[in-house]
Amino acid sequence: MSGTTRHTAAFAGFGQSRVFRGPDVPLGELAAEASLAAIADAGLDLGQIDGVVCTPDAPFSRAQSADGDAFVTTRYLVEALGIRPAWTADVPGTLGNSMLEAIRAVESGKSSYALLFRALHNPGSGAYGHTQESNTGEVELSGNEGTSSLEQYRAPYGVYPPADAAALPWSRYRAKYGSGTREQMAAFVTQARRNGLSYEGGYWAQYKPVELTVEEYLNARMVSRPVSIFDCDIPVQGAGAFILTTAERAADLQRPAAYVHGIAGDIRTRNSVTVDEALEEQWADNAELGRRLWADSGCMPGDMDVADLYDGFSMMTMIWLEALGLCGEGEAFDFIQDGRIAPTGALPLNTSGGNLGGGRLHGVNHLMDGMLQASGRSGNRQIEGANLAVVAVGMGWASGAVVLGKHPHG
Repeated sequence: MSGTTRHTAAFAGFGQSRVFRGPDVPLGELAAEASLAAIADAGLDLGQIDGVVCTPDAPFSRAQSADGDAFVTTRYLVEALGIRPAWTADVPGTLGNSMLEAIRAVESGKSSYALLFRALHNPGSGAYGHTQESNTGEVELSGNEGTSSLEQYRAPYGVYPPADAAALPWSRYRAKYGSGTREQMAAFVTQARRNGLSYEGGYWAQYKPVELTVEEYLNARMVSRPVSIFDCDIPVQGAGAFILTTAERAADLQRPAAYVHGIAGDIRTRNSVTVDEALEEQWADNAELGRRLWADSGCMPGDMDVADLYDGFSMMTMIWLEALGLCGEGEAFDFIQDGRIAPTGALPLNTSGGNLGGGRLHGVNHLMDGMLQASGRSGNRQIEGANLAVVAVGMGWASGAVVLGKHPHG
């Protein structure tokens, strides 16, 4: 069934760099490594790349960082690869936002072969969200974006991810629906780790290839109750890259492509600051994105064979499941039980492990998995008969979603 827009873009290549726990290799080198792998995967030459787009934003300060060190822009990568694209864009937000920009560039004719990349840095020391008081009496954040006027009131009390992004909406959910215990969440988090062990590019598969047990999850150190350390993705140093082109051009390339069937981006501009807003606003914003995604694609939630939903924190995926209509409101924790989200279940979820099972690459694992599943290239992770995959990256305003299919849209 066709949507209101006939999409003509396709994902034709993917590449990932090596992944490290800390800054073992400069981030710029890893971004180039992933990009060259994606170009080779598509069977293209460097000279054919005429568009480059990324989201260079990172969850830490750039104040004392150089391009190619703690972040990577298109300018850096273009110079590193020695190419001269006609179009480039550095898009704020997450990979979900730059993904949409790449799709639109291909479909509008701005780019014939667009390179989309995302590189994430892990300083290797200190803690994300750590707060301290400077000698001037002002609150400073270590390893994060600079302190805003709002953060000086929130940060000293720990109202910072994972508190406001995960613990508050999760606590609100439990009070509102009477569901959402840690015992229930264990089904998702342990499955994510299990899935991640089957993807050779994931952090856990490479460095600690053992499953996470329910007991280990339930006994894990609390970060911001009910969020434990295993409900948070693990920061890593690495990069991923994708090649986008038109469906017509993709048909002539060396590997099967994944075809865009629908897209949607969120335009939220407000920030949640209370327990009520933490759940209801996120849910409403994601539901609006879902409404536009299904309308644009002409698909329904029940048509999806695979779902790759963002999991910077485990609670984010529960909100996406409900807001996209993949299950009913207040039903996510029941939905994920009894193997329903396993690779052999009714709705395989995050079959590459996502962020929780693969490492914090801000959606690279999700988009990669949706692309490879839809194109039939997931190897031992391939879901039999998978024709359509839905991918949602980010939360709030920094989010984007896409429906990918085995066949061209229309």
